[in-house]
Amino acid sequence: MPNYKQILLEKKMTQKELAVATRAVDPRVDESMISKFSNYVCLPTPKVATVLCESLSCNMTELYQKDEITFPKKENGKASTPTGYTNIHIQITIEQKNRILTKENLQLLGYKNQTDLFRDMLNNIDSRIKRLKEKSSKKED
Repeated sequence: MPNYKQILLEKKMTQKELAVATRAVDPRVDESMISKFSNYVCLPTPKVATVLCESLSCNMTELYQKDEITFPKKENGKASTPTGYTNIHIQITIEQKNRILTKENLQLLGYKNQTDLFRDMLNNIDSRIKRLKEKSSKKED
């Protein structure tokens, strides 16, 4: 879990003050957004994360555990995807996201994050496809 709350208390700083310090980099950042970062609802962009760390006089590993955050490397100004991987985007309703994809629900199911959930789902689909293809090829024989 992010350590924003603990660090803010130690620095005697409010979420509002942190948001003001961060707005120079991203004007969308407000107290509500800082709260979302603190409660692991979303992650800051690399630029915003850098300013957050500067404002809090800490480094990224003090805000997050090493396995909680990684920033993609950039090539030619674009985020790169590790070799052998691809990024996918899905559309679901906000209600589904808020009801199903909460951190608590993911942990209840045994997943660390949404990526783990979707990888597991894809592995299950892959297994089903293999079984169906095997059945289909047996029928043809």
